[in-house]
Amino acid sequence: MRFNSAAATVEQFKPIPFVPRYQVSDKANVRNARTVRILKSRAIPAGHRQVLLYRDDAAPTYQYVHRLAALVHIGPPPR
Repeated sequence: MRFNSAAATVEQFKPIPFVPRYQVSDKANVRNARTVRILKSRAIPAGHRQVLLYRDDAAPTYQYVHRLAALVHIGPPPR
């Protein structure tokens, strides 16, 4: 039996709770839910990736991609 590598690489996108116009995948890609385009990210000197997210009620903010992916796919961090 052959392994289907295409099926193993499918990303699952889920909405980000505090900015529902964006979605984050289990492979840490962030996309616009309406246009389905992947957002460009920037690297900070520590090596982490950030994306600029726009909210309706606030100024745009940079968010860490790894924290967004963990929040959506694992759950909120413990207090």
